[in-house]
Amino acid sequence: MGSLTCVSTVVQIPDALAWPDEWSWAEVAQKQSYGITGALIVESGQKKAGRSITLQSEDDASAWISRNDVGILRSFVPIVGSVMTLFIRGQFFQVVFDHDAGAISAKPVVDFEDPTSDDWYTVVLRFIEVNP
Repeated sequence: MGSLTCVSTVVQIPDALAWPDEWSWAEVAQKQSYGITGALIVESGQKKAGRSITLQSEDDASAWISRNDVGILRSFVPIVGSVMTLFIRGQFFQVVFDHDAGAISAKPVVDFEDPTSDDWYTVVLRFIEVNP
């Protein structure tokens, strides 16, 4: 089981969440331009932070989170500048929510008219790694 810690609050998150962008991080930033002579100028540097980490329920049948835990996760979203500790698949990451991408989205597995805190939800959690 994974977890997300914000300040002193810990929320358990399933290790079964899919991580679709796990291997799409490019560690090198590169800019190409042409000088006044027409020669190609390539500038490269090692990225120090900014990796996207998206964790999501792969389908409606996997990696559910309780409505109560979704509420706790949502309570972390408005805490501006809070660096959280994400533990997933045996690794720790220092992350912030990716607000530009939507931070969190969740939908009930079964949309009950009168939901309870124990009802199950699928989620998408969007983070940016800040201190690799």
